[in-house]
Amino acid sequence: VLASAAMAFVNVIGEALVVEKSQGDKQEGASKNVSLFFGVRSAGTVLTGYLSGVLLEYISNQSVFLITSSFPLVLLLAALCMTERPNRATVSVSSQLQGLFSFVKQKQIYQ
Repeated sequence: VLASAAMAFVNVIGEALVVEKSQGDKQEGASKNVSLFFGVRSAGTVLTGYLSGVLLEYISNQSVFLITSSFPLVLLLAALCMTERPNRATVSVSSQLQGLFSFVKQKQIYQ
C-alpha cells in the first residue's frame, strides 16, 4: 500500500513538473512535454518489468519484489528533497475561472 501511495505521489510530482515547465510555452511545446513524460514513464515501467524478470533468474521472488517496490519510495524521497521557488504572482479566482472556461471551450479538446 505504501509503494502504491508513493507511486501516486511521484506521478503527481512528475505531472506538476511538466506543467510548470510548460508554462509560457505554446500548445505544441506543452503537448510535447506531456507526451515525453508519459513516454518516459511507460518506458520505465516496461524496463522495470523486463529487468524484474531477468532478476528472477538469479534471486528470489521476495527480493525482486522488495527491489521493485522500493523504486517509488526512492523517487518519493527525491521529490521531498526538491526545493520549490515561491510564486509571488497573485491571480484572482475570477480570472482563473475565466481561463478554465476559455480552455474548455477550445474545439481541439473534443476532437
